[in-house]
Amino acid sequence: TLNNVKLTDAENYLIYTTSGGVEVNISNSSLITAPNKYAVITNISENPDEDVVINLDNTYVGMKATDSSIRYGASGAVFVRGDSTQKHDYDDQLDYASVTITNCEFEDISEGNFSIIPVQLDWADEIDLTVENTDILVNKNHYAIRFYGVGKEDTVSDLRIDNCNLKAWASLYIQADSRNVKGTVTNSTLTGVNENSGDTDGFATISIDSSAGNEIDFNNCTIIFNKNAKASQQAVSIYYYDHTGIDGGNIVN
Repeated sequence: TLNNVKLTDAENYLIYTTSGGVEVNISNSSLITAPNKYAVITNISENPDEDVVINLDNTYVGMKATDSSIRYGASGAVFVRGDSTQKHDYDDQLDYASVTITNCEFEDISEGNFSIIPVQLDWADEIDLTVENTDILVNKNHYAIRFYGVGKEDTVSDLRIDNCNLKAWASLYIQADSRNVKGTVTNSTLTGVNENSGDTDGFATISIDSSAGNEIDFNNCTIIFNKNAKASQQAVSIYYYDHTGIDGGNIVN
């Protein structure tokens, strides 16, 4: 538990764990990440059947990256990696994590176009995420919140976002066979800005790919999509790759 901590000259991760069965509480703090590091990261290789709980309240995280070779997530605030091997093996990956973020600001303070993913959730059977009264701001790349390989057919991951301001290339990205992420986004502004010009760089503010069973209601929200370069940007994108066995989907309401 950390309360009223000010960190301006970090050299590594603030909190790093390889085991399940941990609870992290950070409140009333101001943290600047070390270059190309996360403030809080789990990289689970032990005790995946024991819960991970992460709570951040009234905390500022300035996220800093300098290494352009790191393609996804050079820096960020919270990274739950439920399987250090990244094999998506349901027997070995983390059973459950809960992440709650309230009254916070996560800000990309990098100088340049680097990969920042403030909230990254990977390789777990179930992850519940609540974000309230929080600003998550990424200058260029990549995603404000990403679910990657989270969930399976018999689990439900709960997503609750309320009174938030999210800005990134994609504000919310659910991908890589993530299943049954369900919840609501209310009273929030989600902005997607495309700063890229490559032929395959078209993207969306809200993007769901290669995933199934996800149901998210957006109520009283503003969705903004802009481009500052050649690649296109959409409000919502849903698409699939054949390798997941998913062959259809719909946008409802």
